[in-house]
Amino acid sequence: PKHFNPKKLAINIDINKLRHDNIEDYLKKMKNKSLRTLHIYSQDCQDRYFNTELLLGYLATKDVLSEREGVQSVIFSGQEVTNEGMKKIFNRLKNSRITKLELCYCKNLTDRGLLPLFQNASKLETLDLKLNSCSDETLKNIAKHLPTELPTLKNLFLRSDDFTDN
Repeated sequence: PKHFNPKKLAINIDINKLRHDNIEDYLKKMKNKSLRTLHIYSQDCQDRYFNTELLLGYLATKDVLSEREGVQSVIFSGQEVTNEGMKKIFNRLKNSRITKLELCYCKNLTDRGLLPLFQNASKLETLDLKLNSCSDETLKNIAKHLPTELPTLKNLFLRSDDFTDN
């Protein structure tokens, strides 16, 4: 009988170790049909911004997040992602199987950058937006898109110092 191997179900990418010459190796691992979770994280890294944008570009153009692939959960934590970089990923969500998205501690991700997410994530069930640069505008956009573009959203986790009582 086949044994359950949780390592085949997830891949952790440390942005610190990403280089032009090894990104294809990561992409091959991501194309594995049994891959379910993609966790992209970073610890202190001088080239973190460059490496993150490099990876986002590859993810958006190499069909890693397409519906025929198995990835269902994507986690970005502590990333130097930009609104433009994430827009590439968010525009791919409409044709993906992703049901869980965590964007935590991505301090450069703003209200404006999240708007394409709400317009393209129709299969999303869990969304975690803790400690980004989000304000009340993000809350308004979620409420606006919830009935039509986010019909399957069941779990929403928000935390920001920029939210008000208004």
